Amino acid sequence: MTHDKHVTYISYLKVDELLELQEPLSEGPEHDELLFITIHQVYELWFKQLLHEAAALQVALEAGDSHLTCASWSHANHHENLRLSAGHPGDHDASAVQLL
Repeated sequence: MTHDKHVTYISYLKVDELLELQEPLSEGPEHDELLFITIHQVYELWFKQLLHEAAALQVALEAGDSHLTCASWSHANHHENLRLSAGHPGDHDASAVQLL
C-alpha cells in the first residue's frame, strides 16, 4: 500500500467525509436527531472493531498460540468495556439532565 507523503490527522481519518455522514431527515431537524445518528454510528464502529478483534482471536485460537489468544481476548474485552463505559444510546436524556 502506498501512502501520500503528507498524511495528516484529517486526511488519515477522513474527517471531512466522516462528518458528512450525519444527515438528519426530519424537518427542522429535531434537536436530538443529530445526537441519535452520531451515537448509533459510533456503536456501529465499535461493533466493527469487535468483529476485527474476534477475527484476530479466531486466528490465534486456530494457530494454538496461547499468548496471542490471551492478548487478543484482552484487546476484545478492553474494547467492549470502553464501549460499555460510554453508556447506552438511550441514556443520553438522563445524562443531559444531570448536566443541567
